[in-house]
Amino acid sequence: LFLPVQMLWMNVVTNGVQDIALAFEPAEGDELTRPPRPRSEGLLSRTLWFRAGITGAWMALAVLLSFIVELHAGSSEVHARTVALTIFVMLSFFQVFSARAEHKSLFQLRLLANKPLLYTSLGALLAHWAVMTWPVSAQLLGLTPLTAWEWLLCIGVGSTVLIIVEAEKAVRRWSRRHHPDTDET
Repeated sequence: LFLPVQMLWMNVVTNGVQDIALAFEPAEGDELTRPPRPRSEGLLSRTLWFRAGITGAWMALAVLLSFIVELHAGSSEVHARTVALTIFVMLSFFQVFSARAEHKSLFQLRLLANKPLLYTSLGALLAHWAVMTWPVSAQLLGLTPLTAWEWLLCIGVGSTVLIIVEAEKAVRRWSRRHHPDTDET
């Protein structure tokens, strides 16, 4: 689906500095009230493995479908790749914000509590837009500028990963309140 240079660019704008900035996220605040995780569990809890699986599958499906839909709509391969790549960038943008807390809703967190994350994520989006609109870099990466409507579409599709994670968190919180004896990590 993507050219090798696009995959390298994807790593620049979806990983790297945002991952480091995520480390500056303040604790959720209820860590001392939760029971310890079993030693056998490893670095990620079952909850995080499940969340990574469902979001990864959804992101892959959304990117592939967007590429196929664009091709069937008569777009060039370059344009279809640009839309698919931008959707992936937007999905990753929203994914990193949903990863700020394992249990709490994103809407319970202060937006500016992690300024490095906010700035690096917005910087990555700005860099992606700049690379697509500057003819030299667009040609080098095999991209084309998108219209405002296409950007809105990419933002809308990208935000779905946030909806999925927030719904999953809400179900887990509801389940913990109504079934507190259930060992759910």
